[in-house]
Amino acid sequence: MKIKNLYIFLIILSILGMPCCNCSMETERIDLGTLYPDMGEYKGWEIELNGSNTGLNGDYSNLTNITPSDVGYLNAGVLYVTASNITISDKQIEYPVIMQNSMGVIFDKCRIQPTSCGVGSPIVQAVNTNTTFRDCELDFNNIPLNQVYMSIGVVIVNGIIERCNVYGSSTGISIHNTSNTMASIAEGNFVHDLRYQSPAHIDGVTIRKCWGMGSIIRNNRIITDSISGTTGACFIQPLEGYINNVLIQGNLFEGYGYNLWVENSGSHYGANMVSIDNRFNAYQGWYTYVDGGPGWYEWSENYIDDPLVEDHKGAVIPKPNP
Repeated sequence: MKIKNLYIFLIILSILGMPCCNCSMETERIDLGTLYPDMGEYKGWEIELNGSNTGLNGDYSNLTNITPSDVGYLNAGVLYVTASNITISDKQIEYPVIMQNSMGVIFDKCRIQPTSCGVGSPIVQAVNTNTTFRDCELDFNNIPLNQVYMSIGVVIVNGIIERCNVYGSSTGISIHNTSNTMASIAEGNFVHDLRYQSPAHIDGVTIRKCWGMGSIIRNNRIITDSISGTTGACFIQPLEGYINNVLIQGNLFEGYGYNLWVENSGSHYGANMVSIDNRFNAYQGWYTYVDGGPGWYEWSENYIDDPLVEDHKGAVIPKPNP
């Protein structure tokens, strides 16, 4: 009887079009480039994104220490933000941050600079809270390596991170989407100087689930310059759920390992994967790879980065086939 009831339940889910987190699902193709047009001043490869033109631009003179009770509470050295619809500006934050039952918070021109974290725990977590990090410095260098070596710097599910300077963690940005009303966006960020200790690995930016409106990785400069432990600058792996509706545009991917990898493991990925106008600089590795699945829906204007020619258009990188 239990098996029969489960069978009926799955049929009802399929009729209603409700997603099951362990199942692959095809959805209508969403044109993220039209819905979220590129409003950036420059591409990730157009100028050299660095610490002087992202985050706080090296100027910390306006920062004051955050008062945890103003935005939430402090517990075991972690700042839990519970307030909603507020802007946190010009604050020095020396704790890991977890968004807890808050919505619509904007971090503007803040420096998040913790001195410790749990091994394997994300250092900044904004899950299903529509949080925005804008022009912030996310500096994880003060965390001892034996604590941070398995930690993602920033985990965002249904939120935005833009024009931030991110460094010192193991993986830089992990951005995902499960929302039917908004895309998740990582745009104009500088991710660099990520740290490695065995048996962990280094990803610059990663997507591990995206079954909602979609995720955009655009106009970033992502560097994975550790010879040891680097998997790649941009890794798309459906380890936590199905992935579809992804736009990779205007980025400069640099470093060891693979610059851009798509993997058809776990919950698999869909047919609306778009990569346009990116530049690649593989130090001693590979530019791109597709490990099974339908491959890229659109692959255009992707080149080896050559700053000496117009628009940095070195040799064309051909579309990688699964």
